[in-house]
Amino acid sequence: IGGSYEMPNAVYFASQAAVNSGAGLVKLAFPSFAYNAIAPKTCEQTLIPLESNKSGRISQNAIKRIEREIKKCSCVVLGCGMGVDNDTKAVTEFVIKNSEVPVILDADGINCLENNIDVLDEKKTPVILTPHPKEMSRIAGVSVDEVQNNRGAVVKSFTQAKKCVLVLKGASTLVGSNEYDDMYVNTTGNPGMAVGGSGDVLAGIIVSLL
Repeated sequence: IGGSYEMPNAVYFASQAAVNSGAGLVKLAFPSFAYNAIAPKTCEQTLIPLESNKSGRISQNAIKRIEREIKKCSCVVLGCGMGVDNDTKAVTEFVIKNSEVPVILDADGINCLENNIDVLDEKKTPVILTPHPKEMSRIAGVSVDEVQNNRGAVVKSFTQAKKCVLVLKGASTLVGSNEYDDMYVNTTGNPGMAVGGSGDVLAGIIVSLL
């Protein structure tokens, strides 16, 4: 679930990564304003155009449709290229509170929680957040420098407080969970990953593995 008139391709990248990673059926839900940008690229995905608001983002009037579609799925990724406004914040809050299958929050799905982080306490199902350092700073309420200088401590503190899985992206990506004391460190990577869209692809890979 994601995309917008301004950033239609982010959610496409995520959906295509899920297809390429082996997901059997991928549903791609996006604002109808982005249909002409998304539809010509897709082959395997089932398209779910949603009601748009005046900014070309998903309208909260689409929540009932989103609810019906989630009930047919085994996991959800939310936020890639979605944009941040009152409508997308309402969609994000609804999905977190009501989804009965695991939810991955990426990009604007994370940004929509900047002033509403406690909604994670109302989740019914496991949630994975995949922030880059700037997004992490917004939801943790600290500066980017503080995040980067204390990456392990930030991950541990946040996962324990919000009972979630956190993938803190960047050089030496960290993966932590409230269920384990250990933390995974990904020491691989290359400069080619430092481009727009690589995070969306990661979200698609993770949702496929789920």
